Amino acid sequence: MREAERLLQDMLRTGHDLAAQYRRGQIEEARQCLTQIDRLGEQLVTVLQQLGQQTGPLGAAA
Repeated sequence: MREAERLLQDMLRTGHDLAAQYRRGQIEEARQCLTQIDRLGEQLVTVLQQLGQQTGPLGAAA
């Protein structure tokens, strides 16, 4: 669960950086943040799927 929380915080931080870069006109840098957010999102989905497999339906212990 901590890994999912860390990834979510990283996504939020990167989104904040993206917005700041865009406001400063650093469009290419902001696009790189989008790529990073995509990668973090994929990692988060993987972690959540693994958690779902460990706990089973509705959070019951498997």
